[in-house]
Amino acid sequence: MDKILLQFYGWLILTFLSCFFLIPNLFYHTSNTINYLLIKTLITINNKKPTTVEIYQHKGNLIIMMDDGWQSQYVVGYQYMRKKGLRGSIAVITNYINQPNYLTLGNLLQLYHDDWDILNHTHNHTNLAKYDYDKQKKDIEKAYHWLNKRGINNGNILIFPHGQYNNQTINIMDKLNIISGRGITDGFNDKYIDDFYQIRIKNVLSNTKPEAVFTWIEQTIAENLTLILLFHKLEKITDHTLMQYDIQNFQKIIDYIAEQKQNLNIITFSDWIYINKYLNY
Repeated sequence: MDKILLQFYGWLILTFLSCFFLIPNLFYHTSNTINYLLIKTLITINNKKPTTVEIYQHKGNLIIMMDDGWQSQYVVGYQYMRKKGLRGSIAVITNYINQPNYLTLGNLLQLYHDDWDILNHTHNHTNLAKYDYDKQKKDIEKAYHWLNKRGINNGNILIFPHGQYNNQTINIMDKLNIISGRGITDGFNDKYIDDFYQIRIKNVLSNTKPEAVFTWIEQTIAENLTLILLFHKLEKITDHTLMQYDIQNFQKIIDYIAEQKQNLNIITFSDWIYINKYLNY
């Protein structure tokens, strides 16, 4: 009997260790009351504690994303969302860090410490679809290593610059073990996905009224969808690029999202990707 028990406990330990090393930053379990409970164990230079993220089956998913790593995303976006207890996902161009109007390294580490996603937007914001295999790989890989060297482990999720990519990009991602890519195709996503490249977003442009965003959120709740809201610069509108978004309007949207917490899973992009990729549902 003792020998059988010893073998059984040995099997349990080996199973746990194999799962841990296969998915080093994640440990999952299910609950009767919480349909999917994701526990992310992040080992970083900040020695963060494990973070528990609750995902309810009957609630739609809302993800707040910001591309390019503009300084206003920290000064306006992070600071206001933090007051409301909300997290987001920022795709950074690593060669632009510490440049004027962009995030500093200190900003990045603070965001990551507070469980925001810091995602791979390449090193130089290269339009991947216009370049050959080697140049694409260099720009993607350089950003991945830049982030990893600084203790940020979300570099395995790629946000396509200009929303562009091709078959060579997908081959490179497979080679580098990059698990997902996101472009700028308009629309909603199903609650769970099979295709980790054809991901849709709702781009919040300069001329997007907060009321339009409220309608998107209401549809997400009603139809149990996944909505990704994408912002760029959070500042006074001074040009015609449509990339700037009024600060007061941004705050109205965040206020509305905070009011809807009971009706939504408000999660990060990496939370959603990991749930889709590694949980059986």
